[in-house]
Amino acid sequence: MLLDGEVDAVLSETSDDPRLRSLFADPKSASEAWFQKNEIVPINHVVVTKALHDEDPGSIREIYRLLKRSNELCSPQYQTLSGWLPCVLPADRDRLAERQKLISRHLRVEELISDLTASLA
Repeated sequence: MLLDGEVDAVLSETSDDPRLRSLFADPKSASEAWFQKNEIVPINHVVVTKALHDEDPGSIREIYRLLKRSNELCSPQYQTLSGWLPCVLPADRDRLAERQKLISRHLRVEELISDLTASLA
């Protein structure tokens, strides 16, 4: 999709394709410099299996509690957890996962967020 111009950038591993380049000349050094300056490592994604969600809802509550607490300890410019729910919405609106064949059918937002997860927000 990147090479076809469907998307402008991807968060991904590196590529040996000469048509692609990293945003940073030296990603490892940039990552280390970010940590030295900010003393945090930002989380990009959290994935929880349906089995864990269904079999141990207490673990989901605890994961959320820990994320929320760590967010509260961050400086205000790095606090992002309060905006976590909208991150789900763009993928549903533009159907990117469906177009990429990552899912077999279009899913409504209500199907992506369980009652348990919604109650935590």
